Amino acid sequence: MQHAATNIPDALRQKEASGRCLMAERLVLWWIPAAMTAFFLFLAYLKIRYFQVNDWDFSYFLTQPWRIFQGLDAKTPFAGAYSEDFYAVHFTPLSLVLAPVIGLLPSAYTLAALHALATGFMSFLLPRLARAVSLNLDADNDRGEWLWVAAFLLGIFLFFPPWTSAFNYMTHYTTLASPFVALALLCLLKSRPALRGVSSLSLSLSPLFYLSCLMLLLAQERASVAIFGIGMFAFLLAGRPRLGLALCLLSACWFFGVVKLLLPFLRKWAGLSDGYFFGRYLMPLALLPQKIRFLLDFLPMTLFLPLCGKKAFLSALCALPVLGVSLASSRAGMISFHFMYQDLVTPFLFVSMVYGCFWVARQGRRFASLQKRWVLVSALALLLAVYAVMTQQSKVGYTTPFSIYRSLVNHEQRTALDALNEDIRIFDKLPEDVMFYAQSGLGPRLALRRHRYLARESHLEKAASEKSVLAFSPICGAYHMGNDTKPDNVAYAEAMAKADRTPGLSLLGDNGRLRVYAGRRFLEEEPDLAREMAARLARP
Repeated sequence: MQHAATNIPDALRQKEASGRCLMAERLVLWWIPAAMTAFFLFLAYLKIRYFQVNDWDFSYFLTQPWRIFQGLDAKTPFAGAYSEDFYAVHFTPLSLVLAPVIGLLPSAYTLAALHALATGFMSFLLPRLARAVSLNLDADNDRGEWLWVAAFLLGIFLFFPPWTSAFNYMTHYTTLASPFVALALLCLLKSRPALRGVSSLSLSLSPLFYLSCLMLLLAQERASVAIFGIGMFAFLLAGRPRLGLALCLLSACWFFGVVKLLLPFLRKWAGLSDGYFFGRYLMPLALLPQKIRFLLDFLPMTLFLPLCGKKAFLSALCALPVLGVSLASSRAGMISFHFMYQDLVTPFLFVSMVYGCFWVARQGRRFASLQKRWVLVSALALLLAVYAVMTQQSKVGYTTPFSIYRSLVNHEQRTALDALNEDIRIFDKLPEDVMFYAQSGLGPRLALRRHRYLARESHLEKAASEKSVLAFSPICGAYHMGNDTKPDNVAYAEAMAKADRTPGLSLLGDNGRLRVYAGRRFLEEEPDLAREMAARLARP
């Protein structure tokens, strides 16, 4: 009895330690990612409400599934940068999958929410990747180090420019599909032959793995290249050479089949120029110094962790196929961290950083002074603080979620933008046959109309000859308003001056937030509606 009594405190301590470990797991696996996802959803809502998203690329991927659901076509008639036949610019069957979602919930907020959910979903996968890597490295590992590694990388997640820039640039199908790269890697890690006793030649995997690959094929031709990287991972790190070779072959055949055969055929069918639209930018030797600097910029962003150990390096190497698409281009935007082009790279880098963290921890355990857990925690906390300061002060720091939040809540025209949300309701009653032209900054909120086009200087004369309404705003983005080399306010002023001089266009009203013109035919055929719109615009 005395012996049993003396063991009660030990049992209680073990139970308390187990409870703390369980709570820590729930925090890292569920609560922190859920909080991050909620934050991304809130930011996405603010960006749409305050008109911080232009037509490109958001309205392409909002309009196309909506038009498919309406039984119209897969065109994007608002487009002014390429052509209205956007289906011949990119191959995006994912529009068919999203058509019921956008069709049943027709709003810019719907696509923004999907974008935020995809961004947040990656935060749920990150700690699971850390746990899977930990088990792959040591199946008997019970030290719980993966919790610290996962927590550390979740902190970096909010400051990682390749991913936060993809969130800020709303939205693109590749960003929606990027979490499926991480999910596919997770499936490979969880089903390694060494862990499961599966033959290395077996193609047997979780259905989620094949669903992930399918989503990447459907998203866009650039997303299909990520399957090549997944194949490399299967070959180099997951012990599945046969599957890896099959995935690499599938990716190569799909990508070149789309860009060399399918898209040129679609462009010819649409009456456009032959060939792949972006083929003109295929110049691997162009911008060579910038490309070298671009690759080197990844090192501090990843805290040099991809160089910490063989497996970390091989994981980063799997990102090369996707990076190769950017490096082969002469478009400066593809070799920067200001757009969404590094979204598909991010999952490979995260896995590489996980491997790198474990390699660093393993080296640290060789020294007696680093065996204590608080030393590891302190080191990770210090690295996280340094990383946060570094990215906030860097040229890409403004794309962090926190800086986005500050810019939105402290927007100097926030009150006017709130009022603009009510102003644009004057277009709710426009008949379907009206040719509706909207400025690019207003575009996403007004995109879901059958005849919605881009309001820009070069379209004014055409609009004047139609039954048309044109919407402009001096407090929204004026991208493609006129000459994009000029500041927005200058481009806006020049376009308004030309609109005032264009025969056939009449100014219905301008309340300082929204400026609306109407074509002669609209005034003749819809006089009551025109007077109602003018009266509402006359209100302060």
